[in-house]
Amino acid sequence: MIIADQSHFDLDYYGGSGFRITPEVNGESAVVSFDTYSVGEAEKIVVSIAGVGETELALETADGKTYGKGSIDIANVHRWDGVDDPYLYEATAVLYRGGEAVDAVADRFGCREFRFDAKEGFFLNGRRYPLHGVSRHQDRLGVGNMGLQVAAIEERYKRQMMAKMNQMQTQGLEGTAQIGMNFNTMMENMQLQKQENKDVFGTEEPQNFVSGRTAEGDILVMRAHQAAKKAMKAAKPELQIGLSLSLHDIQAAEGGEENALHEWDGEFSHYVPYILDDDFFGLQNYTRSIIGADGIQPVPQGAETTQMDYEFYPEALEHVIRRVSKEFSANGKEMPIMVTENGIATEDDTRRVAFIGQATDGVASCIQSGIPVIGYMYWSLMDNFEWQKGFSMKFGLIAVDRATQERMPKPSLTFLGKQKH
Repeated sequence: MIIADQSHFDLDYYGGSGFRITPEVNGESAVVSFDTYSVGEAEKIVVSIAGVGETELALETADGKTYGKGSIDIANVHRWDGVDDPYLYEATAVLYRGGEAVDAVADRFGCREFRFDAKEGFFLNGRRYPLHGVSRHQDRLGVGNMGLQVAAIEERYKRQMMAKMNQMQTQGLEGTAQIGMNFNTMMENMQLQKQENKDVFGTEEPQNFVSGRTAEGDILVMRAHQAAKKAMKAAKPELQIGLSLSLHDIQAAEGGEENALHEWDGEFSHYVPYILDDDFFGLQNYTRSIIGADGIQPVPQGAETTQMDYEFYPEALEHVIRRVSKEFSANGKEMPIMVTENGIATEDDTRRVAFIGQATDGVASCIQSGIPVIGYMYWSLMDNFEWQKGFSMKFGLIAVDRATQERMPKPSLTFLGKQKH
């Protein structure tokens, strides 16, 4: 239980503290910007950085909420410099009403510059910095889970990149999350994106489908699912309601057993208590993820990969169905499972046929074992616009001429249609 004054920093602001800190380093100095979000009346909000100074934020009020904005300059900034010098500043925001401080929130932050280069590696504060692979940048739930996980894609990308650099591989950096994102150019475009967001939305960090989530925000989404299901059932009791999660076939390399269990908990296990009463579970899968002692591993050398840089691994679907079913059963639920996404991006339709054949054989094997798989949906019917990758990824069973809109069925469409498992 949290007891707060009627005027307080917004505890419901996307699962955060209502206090956002954005440092920008420029040479020997830094500008630290602050945004606050609070509920109720606020006479003033003062932000201070220990050992540096303080500022009173400019306030705007709308719909009973107050938004604060301001900044503090740091001369001769002490940079956060990795394990050699992990220096953090501490900032505190204090909310005043009626001349008294009624709420306060504090957070720590580091000032540093960094960038990724696909060939040269990771650069911290202007110099090349060696990385040796980690299992997590920070421990939190929900890492890697599509639908809820997509908000944590950057985390998976960072870990995959660290592992790849550790093995001195210079191939592309895609294939680490089951969604079409161009990670190779993401970092260098971030500053331009911030400015565009500010011009369009009035803020550098608008919250949307691909926004990051805290552990608290992650669970808030699950509670919203439960509340929505309750309301929908009240209106239409016959509705069959469930949600869909994107799951990797998490496999442990030698020494990575504990990390692999932690990864699976983030992708699936910690959601189970919130979905046990659902009518079905939607399962998305495209490939596997190998977890070692140092965290997520690159695709095995010499392995076939898809246009998305996923490993060609159709047997992953059967593995995940069996693991999910086993976990539901251990919690007393024989959960119907609908495969809501499974597929491959490739120009070579013979490989799509091979992928579909192996994947659906795995589904049939699960059904023969008594697992209640109620359907299989291939992604996708037609070649689609795949997020930042546009039309370049060929997932479809049907090709599309973008100039004429002509649809051209591929042999894989007929093959899938004739499956009689």
